[in-house]
Amino acid sequence: MADHATITSSQTSPQYTGLRLLFEDLLINYSYNGAEFWILASMDVSDLLTSYDLENSVEGKVLWQLDDLGSQEPSEENFNRVFQIRDEFAKVVGNACITLMLNLAPTTPLPEVRTLHDYMYPETHYLRVITEDGQLVGHKLHDYAPPPQYPPIPDEELKALDLDTDLPTFNASQVVLRKRFQSCIWEVDVEGELMVCKASFQRHFWNSLSDELLTYQKIRRAGDGLLVPKLKVNVIEGIVKSHEGVVGILISLIPKKHHSLRTLLQHIDHGTVSEAAASPALKKKWAGQIKHTLARLHGLGILWRDIKIDNVIIDDNDDAIVHDFGGGNTLGWVDEGKHGTVEGDLQGLEKILKILGNEMGYPVYVPQGQD
Repeated sequence: MADHATITSSQTSPQYTGLRLLFEDLLINYSYNGAEFWILASMDVSDLLTSYDLENSVEGKVLWQLDDLGSQEPSEENFNRVFQIRDEFAKVVGNACITLMLNLAPTTPLPEVRTLHDYMYPETHYLRVITEDGQLVGHKLHDYAPPPQYPPIPDEELKALDLDTDLPTFNASQVVLRKRFQSCIWEVDVEGELMVCKASFQRHFWNSLSDELLTYQKIRRAGDGLLVPKLKVNVIEGIVKSHEGVVGILISLIPKKHHSLRTLLQHIDHGTVSEAAASPALKKKWAGQIKHTLARLHGLGILWRDIKIDNVIIDDNDDAIVHDFGGGNTLGWVDEGKHGTVEGDLQGLEKILKILGNEMGYPVYVPQGQD
């Protein structure tokens, strides 16, 4: 029997929070009273009746339309159309499953999410929508297991990293979430100390997390003696484990006046921050610090890779701090063919220095104890 209840904007009903694209399938997420609902719309009808007409089903038409748009030449029009179709379909899916979600969810709200463990492993239900009598109908899935949302770093990757045995390890339940910066990056409290936690997120991200962990370990192993004057980067404070494995890293929290160098310069352009906050003298200082830091990183065999002004923090002492060694590449900063090379880092550095009004002047790193 079709569900005739509808999704509203009220907090007393399930709320749409996003979706995941799994090959040609969609997993649409709703949350209610602390429980998570992942609703599958799938091209795979092998477990349905052989007479099931996917081609003329509600979900089949939408999935084929999205697949067709995805195969076309990328354009802003296509991009916007995909998002419009997804959002409209998500609402239809929610309406089809609302009674099922209300019946499965806790009758009273679960305690507020406090820790990384709470966030990663909430009460979760999997549903599927199929077409019956021309309308979507929701059904509970009992043995469905999609790829994990927060996969741990694979064991073979951990072995290759050869982590220091004295690197502090914390359980995800010890990591108290305070403020979300972006995606799976938070300011956290760990046993009374404020840090930044970067957590694993979907399959593509553990590679980034693994790369960043390797970088911070190289910095840690270099020791303070090599890093004089002190390298202007975050330092690793520990790793985070759950019952599934290593799912995050903890790095030092740097007190800062602005989220990034980009946001500072944007505030100045908009007139919301005084130009004195990025005076010519300060820009010259930051340029020198960034050049020095990059040279020392290269001397340690470390590449910045995702080099851009978004990944430069101006701290409370007006020092420029380089961060984010996850290996991303933002369009416009480093040519694709140069990404992940010293040449690519230098290309990005040159663009940062132009923004700061300085010429290149890249220093050559000489290891300590050599002429």
